[in-house]
Amino acid sequence: MDRQGDDDFANRKVFIDDLNHIRLVNPALLESSSSLVKEGKQFIGQFDNFIKTVRDVREAMEKIGRITDGERLRLLTLQNQLDKSGNSTSSEETQQLQVNS
Repeated sequence: MDRQGDDDFANRKVFIDDLNHIRLVNPALLESSSSLVKEGKQFIGQFDNFIKTVRDVREAMEKIGRITDGERLRLLTLQNQLDKSGNSTSSEETQQLQVNS
């Protein structure tokens, strides 16, 4: 084909690919858009995996937080019981000292 024929096809937005097939879409554009679609699907898959991982980490942190809160409450309860038993012992000792005096 001569150069003028190529220009005519270019002006009419008709393309001829490497296999001499007539195309209405630029083959390079078609290839890049299909590559972009493939990469987009791959990105979405990776992003979904990321979201799942973040959700799993969040659930694990919430579980650890609940366990920590439970242990903290248990410790406070034990400290209060210890303080009460210590206070009652010191009250009894004070009363004993007052009686003995």
